[in-house]
Amino acid sequence: MSAVAEPLVVAGPPPPEEAAPVVRRSARNLHAACAELLPGYAEASRESWRQALLTAGCLDSLPRRPAPREPASPLIVEDVVQPSDVLCALWLARRGGLFSPGSSCGDTVGRRSACEILPAFADGVSPRSRAEVLEVLGANTAWRAHRSARRLSASRAPA
Repeated sequence: MSAVAEPLVVAGPPPPEEAAPVVRRSARNLHAACAELLPGYAEASRESWRQALLTAGCLDSLPRRPAPREPASPLIVEDVVQPSDVLCALWLARRGGLFSPGSSCGDTVGRRSACEILPAFADGVSPRSRAEVLEVLGANTAWRAHRSARRLSASRAPA
């Protein structure tokens, strides 16, 4: 049995045809999937080690699945308390072909991201801790490549 459940579609009125349904995943489920699929992740007992493994995996130049023809549903990572909660989602997107960091020379050639990843912090996470998580993500090379790719795809969208 897989550690990641089938997508949940948020209930409510049907979205416009061009809008994708939102997918929600708990950080715990994402970590379980990474522990199952990413070599060494299950043994990484410190947050800094998990971040390093996930970042290296996201930036790995090995070919992944081909890019999807359409954007994926936005993913909300629930119960975020640390940066690796969000980086797990990014690594899984990379593994699934939804994210590519592009050329390693920094010229953005081949950089793309077909998924929006949004953190939803756990109850009880202080505003200061939230800011620290977002600061660490903002300094993370893989996360910056993802955000840059999202801006590139938005600028290429037809008006």
